[in-house]
Amino acid sequence: MILVKGHEYQQSLQDNGIKKEFVKQREHMDGGFESVDRRFDSVNKEFVKQREYIDGRFKSVDRRFESVEARLDKIEAMMFNSKAQRGWQQIHPVGVYDHDHGFVVHDDFPMTVKDFWKLNRRSRG
Repeated sequence: MILVKGHEYQQSLQDNGIKKEFVKQREHMDGGFESVDRRFDSVNKEFVKQREYIDGRFKSVDRRFESVEARLDKIEAMMFNSKAQRGWQQIHPVGVYDHDHGFVVHDDFPMTVKDFWKLNRRSRG
């Protein structure tokens, strides 16, 4: 009987020791995971900052290209329109660059030289 209880006692001591070791290991691992989580959060914040910076730079470059494109369209239209002299000849629309909307051409822009002359007469009269 004493041997059985001694064995049970030894077994319970061993079980408690193992349980304590598992708890210690779990706490250690939880701390490690928390540390990794903090590092991931930090890296993620840096990625977000970099993404915002890059997005801003791309938007800036896009605006510059749109501005250049608008200037080229205007030059092309002016060159083409300078050759139009007859009332039936078509003219190219001349738009403007709007910072918020990009290159904008008015919907009622005249299609022919004659239509343009009509606008010119109306504005004088």
